[in-house]
Amino acid sequence: MNSLFIQGNKFKYNNTIYELDDMFSDHVFEECNEIAEKYVGEIWVVNEVFLNRVQPYKAIEIFLSGLDIESIELENPDNNLLPLVLDFAKNKGITVKGSSNFYKVKNVFYGQINLILTSIYLILKMLKIPHKSEVSSNKEKISLIRTPASKKKLSFLNDIDFRYEDFNDKNSIYNCFSKHKRIYWVTKSWITSYKEMKNYSKYIQNIIGPFSSANAYKYYGKRVVHTILYSIVIDVFLANNEGKKFYTGNNLDRFALIEEAAAKKHNIHTLCIPHGLEYGFKLPYCFIGDEFYTTSFNASLYLNQLYDTNKFIYRQDIAKNMFSVNYENKKSERDIVFFTEPREVEVNFKIIEGLIPLLNSKNLQLFVKLHPKDKKSDYDKYSKDIQLVEDFNSSISKNICISRKSTILLEAVYNNSDAAAILINNKDKVIFNTFPSLQDKSIKAFNSMDKLFEWILEKKK
Repeated sequence: MNSLFIQGNKFKYNNTIYELDDMFSDHVFEECNEIAEKYVGEIWVVNEVFLNRVQPYKAIEIFLSGLDIESIELENPDNNLLPLVLDFAKNKGITVKGSSNFYKVKNVFYGQINLILTSIYLILKMLKIPHKSEVSSNKEKISLIRTPASKKKLSFLNDIDFRYEDFNDKNSIYNCFSKHKRIYWVTKSWITSYKEMKNYSKYIQNIIGPFSSANAYKYYGKRVVHTILYSIVIDVFLANNEGKKFYTGNNLDRFALIEEAAAKKHNIHTLCIPHGLEYGFKLPYCFIGDEFYTTSFNASLYLNQLYDTNKFIYRQDIAKNMFSVNYENKKSERDIVFFTEPREVEVNFKIIEGLIPLLNSKNLQLFVKLHPKDKKSDYDKYSKDIQLVEDFNSSISKNICISRKSTILLEAVYNNSDAAAILINNKDKVIFNTFPSLQDKSIKAFNSMDKLFEWILEKKK
């Protein structure tokens, strides 16, 4: 019997080991482009589900369907991989052996508990925030910032009333409302969350399967109450500022879709200045905004054609302000800096492990700038061979900057650094090519460590 073994995040079949990243291909993204519109639904998480569940499931389905699999055996499978594999097996009628008992029940149970715990946490937060601001603005341009990345990208804008979806910020949007109202909204969000979770669950079950649906229940159980609370707050904020211009850094996630719906409801013109690169594949729901400022001219052309619109705009002055850090690097030599990504951290490890012996052979130091969401402890094992750097501005300026498929590469170009992408697995290679803004001639792309090393030596001369 031909068995597929799932061990951790590895697929083992006929003595060959695969990873999910190996299963992504141009064909996967082509098929996903063709079916993207089928996944449009009246839920806020449609783009997130498409990116994090539909695309990986399609990669697994297309790849594994080409193998003669009669059974699947589980050996301590990765938590993110397991529901996709179980749904694939169910949809294809393949027998599964291993610890999948009570999977759905456990995930739904944890999701239910998370709804309650999150609500309690939010109520406690609401009790601590003073009421000291007014929700109406005396400015014609407004913004509600959710993340440090968005704050950074929009910081160059002038004459904007910036509010923050942050419990601790002095300009927190929650300061505009009484404690009584805030607690009422949290309670309302908690009550509504059960229906919302059922909508998410039903949607995901219909498009993928019951195991992914149950897993999403656990995942969004921590997030849905806050999401509903945000929808209430942004609606009130925009209702009190009708006719104004709203600037946002959210471009495709559930918060972005919530913002766009509220803006349309209240006659608000939305301008999106994204904090990350624009995907070149099609999403079920187009990037938000009446105007969307792209990170490159190539991206504006590509996306306008892909979505049959003219809202994608490239302005060099805006892009420069988004990416330039205005830091004067006075070092005589350029440092070699690798910028990590928070997802698939094992790929970061492979790149570091590949670079260390090559650079050591020439007595060159590898500097590593961790992503804000990275865990520093994960890199302790390399402490003797790498030097972690804290300051982003000095790292990105006039250096040799290496990353995988990140905005970092564009930021390096805008800050007089040499930029190179190192793409050592199939997923990174394919996704890199889906970003229109990364197809810039100033950004080099390498599939092997040796070629990257040769380029580094050239730049060090």
